[in-house]
Amino acid sequence: MRLTLWCTTLVVVSGTLVVFLVIVFTDQQLRANAPERRQPPTSVEPNPAAPTGRPPATGRSRVAAEAADLALNASRRIGLELLAGLSGAALVASWFVAGRVLRPVRQLSFAASQISPTRLSDRINLQGPHDELKELADNFDAMLERLDRAFVAQRSFVADASHELRTPLTVMRAEVDVALDDPQATNDTLRSAIRVVGDSVHRMQVLSESLLALARADVRLTTVPVDLADITRSAITTVQSLGFGDRVVTSQLDESPVDGDPVLLERLAVNLVENAIRHNRDGGAVNIATMTDNGFAVLVVENDGDLISDAEITTLFQRFLRRNDATATVAGSGIGLAISTSVANAHEGTITATPRPGGGLAVRVSLPRALAAEHR
Repeated sequence: MRLTLWCTTLVVVSGTLVVFLVIVFTDQQLRANAPERRQPPTSVEPNPAAPTGRPPATGRSRVAAEAADLALNASRRIGLELLAGLSGAALVASWFVAGRVLRPVRQLSFAASQISPTRLSDRINLQGPHDELKELADNFDAMLERLDRAFVAQRSFVADASHELRTPLTVMRAEVDVALDDPQATNDTLRSAIRVVGDSVHRMQVLSESLLALARADVRLTTVPVDLADITRSAITTVQSLGFGDRVVTSQLDESPVDGDPVLLERLAVNLVENAIRHNRDGGAVNIATMTDNGFAVLVVENDGDLISDAEITTLFQRFLRRNDATATVAGSGIGLAISTSVANAHEGTITATPRPGGGLAVRVSLPRALAAEHR
């Protein structure tokens, strides 16, 4: 209604101005071309009864003046009638035009009112010329697509996390029930049950820390200048303290300054180093390096484990998807590489994995180099 009134008001004001100017110019032209002004002056005897200051009008001039007045009055009347008709037509036309123009806005409003976690698959799919409203509708559809993917990933993540937490809880409950139901349980039996419960608690602790790191990686970070080489060196020490057999770890850690979250970056390095050691053959080698390359701080972790096909690469970064690897000495949480991907993305970096021809995997993380280091 407001758009209709605005459009009608503009048409009425413009029409009024046009009619007014037409009447004014018509009056000027009629007076300028009147017969008495076009006739040459004639000498007439002064009439004492006639008013002074204006020549007496002849019969012909009076007829012309009356005709001009009639024409001017007719112009005024016709102009006002046309203006009234134009106003009514403008009101009706503006109503339909406003409805046509605002139809996509109504569709956007309706789609927004229908948004819910169970109806994120709906789309506007606005047809028409590529104008501002079409662009707005397309952006709205793209937003719904991103929300749909995010909600699907969230539901899948919650379901997988619940399943992962339920397994150690079930094991703990079974061990406790067996120990309590056995009246003749020996110390060895109780110790064995407690050991199983302790392992399950440790697994839940690792999983909880991983989930916390993953949640932190999905929010805005508070960054400080750090050296990726120092963080990687600390990660190697942490992983080696866990003990993963006789894997041989070599490193070449050059200075690689970045602006980032030290805790999350260390978690990224720990995950990559731990995976490279865990998923490797006995006596296998793990090579770790940090460097700078074209304005990026780079971390590369390689091992020489089993052959990995290109088809497996994309599945390695999925949450809670474990590779069936017989060389793994300790079962992981299944979200190590997913956490590493989230951390790299949060730092506006990238992470890629490439199978090595002789077996094993090479994982490369590229993070933007620290701004302070760029200006040295």
